[in-house]
Amino acid sequence: MLADPHGSDLTGGGRTPDPDGGRASREQELFSDSLDRIHRRTHRMFAVLFVIQYGAAIAAALFLSPRTWVGASSSTHGHVWTAVLLGGCLVGFPLFMI
Repeated sequence: MLADPHGSDLTGGGRTPDPDGGRASREQELFSDSLDRIHRRTHRMFAVLFVIQYGAAIAAALFLSPRTWVGASSSTHGHVWTAVLLGGCLVGFPLFMI
């Protein structure tokens, strides 16, 4: 059996030394941390974008057709209610998931 002067087995049957001294595991840790930060920043960016988009849809509905008239009476147009309710449902679930 071949032996290392330090007492380790050189035939491959024992513990194999780490050729880079643990550098690969540190690189993997740094990469994982960096990737996690990128994911979190992207999630926050899309959360803000969803809220801005929701507000813009309500503003557009209010600006374009805020009221509907039937004779002498008026009420809030269906586009406004659709923007508020359906938009809230569509934006709420992704925000909950983030």
